[in-house]
Amino acid sequence: MLVTEDEILRGMKLLLTRERWLVEGAAGVAVAGFLKQRRRYRGKSVAVVLCGRNIAEAKFKRLLSVSV
Repeated sequence: MLVTEDEILRGMKLLLTRERWLVEGAAGVAVAGFLKQRRRYRGKSVAVVLCGRNIAEAKFKRLLSVSV
């Protein structure tokens, strides 16, 4: 599955706003992929493995401007 940079940023922003987790793009990819397929998993228990908490300042500033 392919996800866009904007989808990755939205995944990162979702984790930041809802869970208060500041993560890098690697974790954003996992969330973005799940969000693309979320209908498929409705009503099921799902685990998304997240890794990476290093984020560059420029990416962080861009993340803050993204709407979820």
